[in-house]
Amino acid sequence: MFGAVLALFGTVTALWITGTTLNIVSFLGAIIGVGIVAKNGILMLDLVDHHRGLGLNLEDALVRSGHRRLRPVLMTSLAAALGMLPLAWGIGSGADMLRPLAVAVIGALCISVLLVAGGNAGALLRAEAIRAAEFRR
Repeated sequence: MFGAVLALFGTVTALWITGTTLNIVSFLGAIIGVGIVAKNGILMLDLVDHHRGLGLNLEDALVRSGHRRLRPVLMTSLAAALGMLPLAWGIGSGADMLRPLAVAVIGALCISVLLVAGGNAGALLRAEAIRAAEFRR
């Protein structure tokens, strides 16, 4: 959930910086960006659940998950963003029509990759602290 908010923030920021209009194609780019970010979050948090099932505490599970899954997340996001660069630059036939899509996806991925690893971990730690505080009541 936190990653989706960051992806939408990245999309709007990239569209604003480039002066690209918000239209149906840029909305499609935002949806693609949110989907990739959600997949990355699931990839990270699935391994956290696996480590928690093995008996590790939350902090150790987050560190091990981040260490193991950071490279695949970076590779997926970097490949998608670099694949969109020709469209964002307007190279090729039909690139002008799909430029908003490329800008939206690149913005979503850039912001979320920078912040989602720490953001998801921080949100999970905060949720665990709230759950523990309510359990003690």
